[in-house]
Amino acid sequence: MGLNSSRTLIVAERRAEVARLRLRGRTVREIVGELGQRNLVNPADGTPWSLGTVAADIKALERQWQEEAAQDIAAHKARQLARLEEHYREAWQAADLREVRENVKLAMALLGTEAPKRQEVRATFAATGEFDGMSDDDLRQELETLGRPTVAPGGDGAGATDFAGEDSEG
Repeated sequence: MGLNSSRTLIVAERRAEVARLRLRGRTVREIVGELGQRNLVNPADGTPWSLGTVAADIKALERQWQEEAAQDIAAHKARQLARLEEHYREAWQAADLREVRENVKLAMALLGTEAPKRQEVRATFAATGEFDGMSDDDLRQELETLGRPTVAPGGDGAGATDFAGEDSEG
């Protein structure tokens, strides 16, 4: 066996053990310790694997796991899309336009090609009495100091609106 394939085999065996221990929640230091206890050491010099080596193994494994997960997701999406395409063809042949539309919607959702949906967020707040007795101008100045907008609820945001709902001058 050549040196290159021998080194590849050593790395593969070490990473398999590092992966097993990492998936069981072990830290880098714990993994280094466990490898040493099992006499899984660097065959070149008989010393335990370093923290840097194990940390690099973990980074490589995490990259590999992410790539595999992305491939699995892509393959799953491809299977789902193929099934939708088949249902789409069957729906057209059966002249079932409702089913055709449903398949188009599902394919758009799967592929993420739907138009963005407008979402409206509304909030209510309870008064704490902190600003009771302040004039509108004092309250507006206090809110601006706090970095809060001075547009009243229901205002269009085009300009400052006072708290009585009337446009202010300025």
